[in-house]
Amino acid sequence: MDAYNDEEKEIIRRLQGFQPRPGSSAYQRMAQTPWLKAADQKKSLMTLPRAFSVTLTALIMLVALGLLVWVTPPLYSLAQEIIGSLFNRAADDSQVLEFQAAVTPASPIPASVAQTFASVSLAEAATGIDILQPTIDLSPYTLSGVTVNHEMQTTWLIYNAPGRYLSIYQRTAVLGWLDEGLVGASAEITPVTFENINGDTLHGEYVTGGWQVTAEPTPIGGETVQQPVEWTSASAQRELRWRSGDFVYEMLVYGGNGDIPGSDLMLNEMIALAASMK
Repeated sequence: MDAYNDEEKEIIRRLQGFQPRPGSSAYQRMAQTPWLKAADQKKSLMTLPRAFSVTLTALIMLVALGLLVWVTPPLYSLAQEIIGSLFNRAADDSQVLEFQAAVTPASPIPASVAQTFASVSLAEAATGIDILQPTIDLSPYTLSGVTVNHEMQTTWLIYNAPGRYLSIYQRTAVLGWLDEGLVGASAEITPVTFENINGDTLHGEYVTGGWQVTAEPTPIGGETVQQPVEWTSASAQRELRWRSGDFVYEMLVYGGNGDIPGSDLMLNEMIALAASMK
């Protein structure tokens, strides 16, 4: 019996398919994912039977919008500039994103590019990469997979719980963040300071909200489309970014509003997870 259902396999395949070279509209596509559905669709999205169903749209749009800082010129200098920035406000809360609609890889991703493992220990044994993970109890979340993209030198820990989603990515700091952390002009960016398991003082930033699709995408020629989005802080999406030693980290949480302790990972719980990583 397969360890993953079809939706989980699709998410894993798209995470593996991150590519390190920008297209012609790379700069326009460097924005956070507008993966929150319009208000009249939110209820049906959250009633899907599995947590990965809830997040499928998120990760597909993540890939579609190319949330990457590539290490090939001329974007390498951009990576160095944003390494010291965690989140960056856009000029306003409305954006029109332009990206290539066709994002499905033409062929299976070879293991030399990316692999997904059932556990951190298996990923470390196969790749030789030291992957940090939370050391405190994550119940009811369970680890669904560890994806390692060799070309991007990035690892993702993917967890889910009923109606909830959690991912943590780790990347060498010299390459910078995978995206520029673009948030709406009205977004509240909260600086955080915490001590990790080794006693080091770390600094990060926390944001609640996301880009919400406001209309259907408009084809503008070939496979290129324009997608109107609007920033909303009234969402179940939360992000925490921080740097520790030679690595940068991003924790993305979706689901809940704090009413269910443990299941709803809010700022304090996210900091606790980050502080426990080893």
